[in-house]
Amino acid sequence: MYFSAGVNNTGEELWRSNGTPGGTYLLKDLNGVLGASLPCNFHATTNALYFMANTSSGWELWKTDGSNSGTVLVADINPGPDNGVLDFYSVAAMNSLGDTLYFAAKNDSMGYQLWRSDGTPSGTQRLSNVANGILQSNTFPVSGGNVMFASFYASKFYSYNIALDSSYLSEYPFYYYFHSSANKYLFSGSRLFFAGKDTLFGPEMWQSDGSLGGERKIQETHLVNNWSPNTVQGFNVILGAIGSKLLFYQARNPFDAEKPLFVLDTAIVQTCHPPSVIVNVPVSSSSTHVLWNHVNDQSGYQIRFKKPADILWTIDSTDKSYFAVNNLDTVSDYMFQLRTACSGIWSDWSDTVLYNTGFIGNNSYANMLAEKAEDSTTVRLYWLRSSQISQVQFRYRPYGSTNWNYTTNASGHKRITGLTPSTFYEYTYREDYNGTWAPWYFGSFYFNTPGNLSTSLPDLSLGAKRLMVYPNPTSSVLYLEEKRALPRQFKFLILTDGWFIPVLSQGIVLMFLHCRKVDICFQ
Repeated sequence: MYFSAGVNNTGEELWRSNGTPGGTYLLKDLNGVLGASLPCNFHATTNALYFMANTSSGWELWKTDGSNSGTVLVADINPGPDNGVLDFYSVAAMNSLGDTLYFAAKNDSMGYQLWRSDGTPSGTQRLSNVANGILQSNTFPVSGGNVMFASFYASKFYSYNIALDSSYLSEYPFYYYFHSSANKYLFSGSRLFFAGKDTLFGPEMWQSDGSLGGERKIQETHLVNNWSPNTVQGFNVILGAIGSKLLFYQARNPFDAEKPLFVLDTAIVQTCHPPSVIVNVPVSSSSTHVLWNHVNDQSGYQIRFKKPADILWTIDSTDKSYFAVNNLDTVSDYMFQLRTACSGIWSDWSDTVLYNTGFIGNNSYANMLAEKAEDSTTVRLYWLRSSQISQVQFRYRPYGSTNWNYTTNASGHKRITGLTPSTFYEYTYREDYNGTWAPWYFGSFYFNTPGNLSTSLPDLSLGAKRLMVYPNPTSSVLYLEEKRALPRQFKFLILTDGWFIPVLSQGIVLMFLHCRKVDICFQ
């Protein structure tokens, strides 16, 4: 093992150990009497261990073969005392393919760029010329023979093609506020798996195949819309991959008791999965509302339930991701399973969820479980009933509005009606402890009302050009296509609160504004 350590206040230098006291010693003092060199950011290739250290040459790239004489400066990338690989002692990633190291370094006004090194001064070279530089927090993953890297100013990953020795802006999305942390994205084969968010579900796991518009949500894992206007996102941490299995977990489950672990088999590109998050809401001693996560591209669900000792299941179908089950025996165990239909083909049944109709929580606070849209003007809010809480008061409003609407509920299931279609709402709540109201919850929750969005925009004639708009109306994707000798197409994702996110802009700048109703505003 190689590590940084210091004794008798001589400063941290490079040490090595074979796990015994006698085999643990200072390998090399890089700085001598000048003070600590602070070796850090170690990365091993097949033939050397690379690290960064601070000496009279500044922060530069070093390597060792395990011996004192074999511990050397690779190259003074930024000549003289100026820093080449770090500005100060900090975490910076490096990656390798075979004997070749890839990392961020700088030697001129271009700032940090992608570099590579084979361990020799002549083999240490700059590979990119990205305006405003690249991010050192990037892990430089290697995917399909390309080294991926990112810039603070670009919403997509750059890709360096090793065989062609050239860089280009890829179609893999990059969101700095999520992906500046290494555990928020992972390349596996030709696909990128990443943490992202939208106004419909909040932060969830997404994937991209690297094609234009090739991003899609994997599957909802958190039933509460935990969207936030802030850039910080603590949900959905990617642990890594085991073979073709991608492992990730969400920040918490609906009952705040654990961090559920999810697995996705990346070798299966298209399949119909059953819901993976199933929650029972105790509405009364003889009824429960079963909630589950939305599954992409589904055409319906089936739910079945029975007592453990029964042979036959009771089966019902629904196109919603919730279902009310009534007339159950009180204080009895029931087994619940779900499956999904995709293009008329049913998935396997889900794992079994066991529920006892006598259950009621004893939390001292109301735990929000889910928001479920019933139709374009009605949304159901679900919360976990408790023996300590007599009722809950909700207040809600269209996001950005200043006026609240108020309603109360004691059953754990509140239907809010009379809402505006295609609108994004903010809400919060407070508990009644037997006549004493608690303060309003310090944060906000969100829900949306569905409905197609009509553009109210006919095809446009722009001189000799013609701009076609389709489909119209739509609720997910909008295309603007310019008809000319060399047609160009612009694709936009439509969010539920009326925002339009450009997926591609070539040559023409289209500025979409926030429109509350049905018109598309653009310049």
